[in-house]
Amino acid sequence: MESSVVKSNYYFLIAFAILNFVAVMLLLAAITFLVGYHLTFWHFPVSLAGVFTLQYFAVKYFFPGDISKTMFRTGLVSLILLLVCMILAGLVYDVSYDGQQYHQEAMYQLKNGWNPVYRQLPDSVNGSLWVNHYAKGAEIPEAVIYSFTNSIEMGKSTNMLLMIAAFFLSLSLLYRTPVKSFPGKILISAFLVLNPVAINQLLTYYVDGQLVCLLLCLFLCCCLLFYSTNRYYLVLFGAVIMTLINIKFTAVVFAGVFGLGILLILLYFKRFPDFFNVLKTSAIAGIVAVVVVGYNPFIKNTINHKHPFYPIMSSTGKPVADIFSGNLPTGFFDKSMGEKFFISFFSHTDNIKAEKGKVPALKIPFTLNADDIKNAPKIDTRIAGWGPFFSGIMILSLVLAVVMLYGRFKEPLTSKFLYILAVLVASVLIIPESWWARYVPQLWFIPFLVIVVAHALKPGRLTRVLSFVIMAAIFFNIAFSAISIPWNIMKTAQINFQIRQMKSANAVIPVWWGSAQSNRVRFAEHHIPFRLYPKLGTKNVYKIIRSDSFFQLPADFKPLPEPFLVKWSNKIAGETED
Repeated sequence: MESSVVKSNYYFLIAFAILNFVAVMLLLAAITFLVGYHLTFWHFPVSLAGVFTLQYFAVKYFFPGDISKTMFRTGLVSLILLLVCMILAGLVYDVSYDGQQYHQEAMYQLKNGWNPVYRQLPDSVNGSLWVNHYAKGAEIPEAVIYSFTNSIEMGKSTNMLLMIAAFFLSLSLLYRTPVKSFPGKILISAFLVLNPVAINQLLTYYVDGQLVCLLLCLFLCCCLLFYSTNRYYLVLFGAVIMTLINIKFTAVVFAGVFGLGILLILLYFKRFPDFFNVLKTSAIAGIVAVVVVGYNPFIKNTINHKHPFYPIMSSTGKPVADIFSGNLPTGFFDKSMGEKFFISFFSHTDNIKAEKGKVPALKIPFTLNADDIKNAPKIDTRIAGWGPFFSGIMILSLVLAVVMLYGRFKEPLTSKFLYILAVLVASVLIIPESWWARYVPQLWFIPFLVIVVAHALKPGRLTRVLSFVIMAAIFFNIAFSAISIPWNIMKTAQINFQIRQMKSANAVIPVWWGSAQSNRVRFAEHHIPFRLYPKLGTKNVYKIIRSDSFFQLPADFKPLPEPFLVKWSNKIAGETED
């Protein structure tokens, strides 16, 4: 085997193990629910055993003469990455609103015996509307990890795992492209997965970061399938479709667009055996995704509420729960889809809602102000959520595309590039609320597609210079979002100090949870006795950092001295909003 093919296969196997681990946890749990049982401690190790069995056959296919060594290396790397991700995730808290309001609540209910196929949670459960009726492709694997570790925060390790899997899958594909430089392959793969949406949600239970990582994996799988429709590319393609469809309702649309894209291009090139292999895999994966894994919500919603996407949509064509009106920025209510996208794309990065009365501010690409820096690292940025420099990055990518296509329109790679670009653009335009970055995070893929194809079509000094400038801008764009990670660490330090204060009180702590009832899990894991009160007093009452829950310390409590990191965090991080 050629060296590049060997390396491509090796990196593919690491991605194969990680992605299948998430998929197998999801599928095994879904089958468990369908037969009337619930999650247990054993779902995690059984899933791991199933993955390594599958990994063995994949290694045997790609490295028939070196099975033991390759199995050991890829298996060890995958296990180490899994362990590191779980530990890191367990060290920090999810301080997002949605994460504490209903994502963690879903995990808690799943871990503690709830079977979503046969039982609906009562209205008394926080966020029951979303927990009962939303897709659970993110929460179920997270709950499997939670059931094994008894640490609810470790569940969000799947965010990191999917990002790492996408990185290795990207490396695998790049070893089959004209990108020759190893540092170049590493940078492209790293920057490609470090989407601002994924970074900002990395340490939370929001699902859009997982959505974009799985979309990237699906896109990369489609590209690999164009090289070869071998059985293990098809297996991973099917596993990604199954998982992706159950992450979020919009993912059903994205899976359809990407799946149709690879089918049409195979048909165009008259690769009929490959076409039927991909079609069969897509059909099986789609049926399993909806009927088995997604029985709740898709089938149950259809049976009980006449629409698979209830409550976002209904049989009347109108949403039962309107989640957009309150999130639209001022002035967006009477704008068309194109106008909203243009304004968001070319404005300063901001987290504007209608209730704030602030209007998006248009800017010249690559300019920066305090709003850009302040809002780029936020979890749910609404305006220009792809990052402060992304509009400029896209303009430069357009320039590079023009340069590379000049005089090259008759070359086969040009038509393939334009086709792939059209599929990506179609996947964005099909979403009415495409102005909101977390609803169309795949827009991030376009500059990287242009750079890779440019190096194949028109290698030269101008291509290298433009690519360097674009990659440098991407680096700084990512850096603004990456501020969310040290910010989360500071919030975690503040929360840990509150926990130490409560534990040192040696008393039953009066609490009021507000919308973050999942905080009771945090108390239980730290062995803090508490009692729920409808109303707390006025003395020694404190807000739990980054939530609307409150607790009260005893009247005679003597505060502990604040550690340096907590003092610094109080001064630097403050108590900012999402």
